[in-house]
Amino acid sequence: FGTPQCHYCTMAKQFLEQRNIHYIDRDITDDEARAEMDKFVPDAKYVPQIVIGDKAIGGYRELIELQHQGKLSKMMNGKA
Repeated sequence: FGTPQCHYCTMAKQFLEQRNIHYIDRDITDDEARAEMDKFVPDAKYVPQIVIGDKAIGGYRELIELQHQGKLSKMMNGKA
């Protein structure tokens, strides 16, 4: 979940695209997308808010940290 003008959102999308990881980009300026994000992260103060499966992992920095820890691919495969 993010916004078009968010630099970290753009970086997260580029990171995922470079690794051929499929994602769905939801623009929270749309009320429906915002309501959906609120279900995962009710008190979100920033974007992006990245959700893998049914787990909110945080933003761009948390995404990169999962990659560095070797946990991202496991989460993407439903093994974490």
